[in-house]
Amino acid sequence: GIYDSDIVYLFLLAFFEVPIWCDTSNSFSFLTPEDRCTVPEGTIYLAGLPHIPPGFSIVFELSVMLVIWLKLDAEQKLQKNWFKKMDMDYVDRTFHSVGKTAVMVMLFDTVLFTIRRHNWRLAPFMRVVLMLCKPKLNQLLCALISIVNEWLSVASFWIGTVVFFAWIAVTIFENDTFKNKEGAMVNAGFDTFGNGLYTVFVASATVDFVDKFNPTFSANRA
Repeated sequence: GIYDSDIVYLFLLAFFEVPIWCDTSNSFSFLTPEDRCTVPEGTIYLAGLPHIPPGFSIVFELSVMLVIWLKLDAEQKLQKNWFKKMDMDYVDRTFHSVGKTAVMVMLFDTVLFTIRRHNWRLAPFMRVVLMLCKPKLNQLLCALISIVNEWLSVASFWIGTVVFFAWIAVTIFENDTFKNKEGAMVNAGFDTFGNGLYTVFVASATVDFVDKFNPTFSANRA
């Protein structure tokens, strides 16, 4: 419905609104991203999308928030005047309250930003909160939370494996302080326990296994 579309519009706005670290003083002037977002020196890489002037984006954001607020307020009245009498829940009252709080924070943040044009905002975080208040996404979030224990079990085993084999590798190779034929240190990445942890972590989590172990392996092959 309109409510679902409005939340999507708020997320799409994030791609086209002027970043808060850029120049937001020209509220209704259509400037290129390169003119608005400058740094004293160096090169910045932008998304290449056009920016909506801050004045237009603020008006659009306030309009969308008004629709969302009216929808949440209407649901609250239905719950209070009709469904509460029947001891039924028309909406999840907890997430409904969270949603209204998020809209209030967004409204306060938008008004404050309109007046002061500070370089920080709470609205993007509140958009995420609004999205998570939707029933389907809330169910997905609950499903993700339910697998945390299993994920922690696997992660704990993996971390323990990294620590154990890093300790073994450092114990064996930390004294190999000479270079191989290519000029690389044989104990590269295993000279200290900290470096050993990093080496084994990268080797187990990425595709750099050969690069990380090549100097040590080539010097100690059977």
